[in-house]
Amino acid sequence: MDDFLNFQISLLDGTAQSFSGSDSQDLILGLGGSDTLQGFGGNDYINGNVDVDIISGGDGNDTLRGGMNNDIISGDAGNDTIYGDFGADTITGGSGLDYFVLAEGRGGTSATTTDIITDYTDGEDKIQLDGGLSFSDLSIAQGDGELSADTILRKTDTSEILAILKNINSLAIEITDFLPPSPVSPTPDPVSSVGSSVNFAGVDTTNEAAVRALGGPSITVENTTLYIGYEQVTSNNQDPRLVSFTNGVRDWYRTDYEVTNDDGTGTGLVWDGTTDSLYASFTSTGSQGTPEQDFREFATDGWLRSYGPGGGAKVSILARIDPATGDVLDATFISAILSSGNSNTLSVTNLGLDGDNVVVSASSFFSPRRTDTTAMQQTVSGGSPFDYTIEFTPDLSTAVRAEAPGFGS
Repeated sequence: MDDFLNFQISLLDGTAQSFSGSDSQDLILGLGGSDTLQGFGGNDYINGNVDVDIISGGDGNDTLRGGMNNDIISGDAGNDTIYGDFGADTITGGSGLDYFVLAEGRGGTSATTTDIITDYTDGEDKIQLDGGLSFSDLSIAQGDGELSADTILRKTDTSEILAILKNINSLAIEITDFLPPSPVSPTPDPVSSVGSSVNFAGVDTTNEAAVRALGGPSITVENTTLYIGYEQVTSNNQDPRLVSFTNGVRDWYRTDYEVTNDDGTGTGLVWDGTTDSLYASFTSTGSQGTPEQDFREFATDGWLRSYGPGGGAKVSILARIDPATGDVLDATFISAILSSGNSNTLSVTNLGLDGDNVVVSASSFFSPRRTDTTAMQQTVSGGSPFDYTIEFTPDLSTAVRAEAPGFGS
């Protein structure tokens, strides 16, 4: 965070909060919860992140980001740079020469699902196109009906509405209103996302914006984004889901990984775009069905080939996925082990790659397992859950490293 060396840094705790910065440079990150964030003086950086936030820059040349959901963002005084990010945001630049940043995949399909810029001033404010968008990609048109006084900015080939400029004649918007496009940043290699699983039930899974709005784990490599979660298929049953989109068009949607009466969810992804190594983490609460109905079908050569004895605990599964089809190529179960020998809960907290191998960080709710799948012996007293790291060969058949602080090898 060297770029923020001279900032006063405030990280909120994930609940809904009202927070005001100082008269100097503030870095304010809302994390979770519906926050009200105000920068006051100085050139501040404020990001609402998750949930519906109200963000005000105050004085100074601020950088403001809405994050997820439908935020209200005000630059106030100064020359501000404002990103609505995801959701249908209401954005007001305020006084000064402001930049409004637009990117593909962050707009919507209608006036109620896209960003509204309330006070764009032609000849003063500018629009910045991010992520490789250029002026030639856009269609600029006057709205109709309730939007007849407004200008609608779309991406021509997908019809995605990037933003609506209130009370602006479309004929006034020319290439001079746009900053030169920022260069496309190279994709980190690999990319990873692990978090709380989200429910796909009732969501149009052909609509990427609708899936993205759920806010669950997702990863993007070049023009393809994958989203993972679950569907509440009955009042007491969940099944995992994984969907892929390229340039906003659905490539595939997998609903068939686990179809038993046990609960299953998708919790994380890691993808190396240069080698197409894609892995996903899932959970399971048992094995009530046949092996063909759950991840046992794919784990016949896995390090741990089944849920194991017991039931009800939420164990994890790591699966190697074909990014072109969503097919599971290999899988292994990963669980804690009770003194009785029964399996117990293990939650994946991070996924990474070390060369060709895949590395799993987890919370183990009782004894973590050695590379030979037997229970580690605790050497330092402490309570569950325990931090645990395990590294697998690419085909998930062999664990080459297993570590847990406070446990012997």
